[in-house]
Amino acid sequence: MQESLQQPYRPPDQTPSAKRLWFLVAAVATTLFLLTAQRGPAWQDSGIFQWRMYTTDLKGWMGLALAHPLLIILGRSVRMISLPGEPWRFNAVSAIAAAVATANLTVIVRRLVPKVPVAAYFAAGAFGLAHTVWWLATITESHMLLAALMSGELLALISLIRKPRISMVLLLGLLNGLGVATHNLALLALPAYAIAVVVLVLVWRTSAKSVEPRRLGWWAIPLFVLAWCAGAAPLIWLTIQMAGQAGAVSAIQSALFGQSWQGQVLGGSGRAITFGLGYIIYNFPNLVLPLAAVGLLRLQRRVGTGLAAALMYITVIHFVFAIRYPVSDQFMFFVPFYLMVALLAGLGLAHLCENRRRWLKIAAVASLVLGPVAYAAAPAAAKAMKLPLPGGKRILPFRDHARYWLTPWKHNEDSAGRFARKAMEQLEDSGDFVILFADSTTYWPLRWVSRVEGKGPKRQPVGGTNTDMLKDVTADPVGFLQKAERGGNAVFVVSNVPGYCPEALLPYVDDKPTGVLYRVRPPPPKAPPGEKNPPNSAW
Repeated sequence: MQESLQQPYRPPDQTPSAKRLWFLVAAVATTLFLLTAQRGPAWQDSGIFQWRMYTTDLKGWMGLALAHPLLIILGRSVRMISLPGEPWRFNAVSAIAAAVATANLTVIVRRLVPKVPVAAYFAAGAFGLAHTVWWLATITESHMLLAALMSGELLALISLIRKPRISMVLLLGLLNGLGVATHNLALLALPAYAIAVVVLVLVWRTSAKSVEPRRLGWWAIPLFVLAWCAGAAPLIWLTIQMAGQAGAVSAIQSALFGQSWQGQVLGGSGRAITFGLGYIIYNFPNLVLPLAAVGLLRLQRRVGTGLAAALMYITVIHFVFAIRYPVSDQFMFFVPFYLMVALLAGLGLAHLCENRRRWLKIAAVASLVLGPVAYAAAPAAAKAMKLPLPGGKRILPFRDHARYWLTPWKHNEDSAGRFARKAMEQLEDSGDFVILFADSTTYWPLRWVSRVEGKGPKRQPVGGTNTDMLKDVTADPVGFLQKAERGGNAVFVVSNVPGYCPEALLPYVDDKPTGVLYRVRPPPPKAPPGEKNPPNSAW
């Protein structure tokens, strides 16, 4: 007995088998996500991130809540890798982060239920093959990096509770700080970690597994804060800079809510709840949800009261936030909740299979195949049933709306690049002097193809975010168009749909596109008395 107490304590997550498990799952997941990652420029937010990585824009312009500086830093770093396809390299940040999150989750479940190894693989498949996880792993977004850091936080939390050490306090604080520098959604789990550290400082615990007293010194609390600040340093620095310019209150509001999302963050809607439930079901068309319910019911007995309370809080707070969040990209904000669902599903499978129910193990793992099968069949079904989809009803050139949203793999998705190149060809054919007004969805692939790929006319002002030009248009649209025409400038917009075109120009946009763009023309001169004006289609 004395000899066993004197043996060095080796945490389960440091065993060679756990390391091999991590590298195996990480390699498989990385291969899957990299092979299915989008190759070219992207629409909307992903296109914004690609451009910001290309230009090293850490702050952005939509408020600090949407700055995500750590993502931009990592994206900029991959430019040093000598591989073809710069947009694909930026997307690889999400792919590798998703693989790390999947591998971390595997080790978490293996640590919690070591007697049922299949539970760890099942949890990895449940998370990695979920629609939203796979979808976000193939484009440039911040949510997969957040998931990778959150899974690391859970590993540190488990190690800290099982064997309190200052090193785990520092790691937990650092990872959550890095998470906040990635996406402020990481703040939701922070109370659980802070309370865990404080409780372990105040409560004395001993264990037969270790000769060390299981109590943290009081200095653990300031060390946790310092480590957190070190991780969150990029966002803290941007906040301090903004505070010096606009005041502390404005800077904090920007860091929490961005420019104009405070109402959505603090609000909710029944429509969001309905869509949210649909997203959850679509991500897990298999045995994951029933097994997660079992895992939730057995959580306390499996992991102990303290850890169960922390995991329960993290699961509930992320579910509540995402399910009532009324934004168009609501589905993305379920990723942390999906991580917890997969974890609970692994625990549930382990509980049911402790008595060697081999048939259940086979059925659970086999059910994971239903996800990719459903995602492949869903676009045709959605079109036939006319189901509502994210992004509204707007049709974009070359993009299959249903396939874009419902299938997670994006290696064969190049609609943004095809549109932008076709638009640049059209502008080039229209002369040397053109003006194009683009909305936030289409502006970034257009800019990428124009500035990075060098396509289109040499003098091509794109007015999508040109404030001065938009002011001129709003103040006197007819005068603006007449002046452009006299100067030989052809004016185009990407859409004739309200909300995607400057409102003042809508009355003067052609009814039908020429190519992939819509021409905007000044109104015809008034006809002399007694003569009729020509119809709009003849402008």
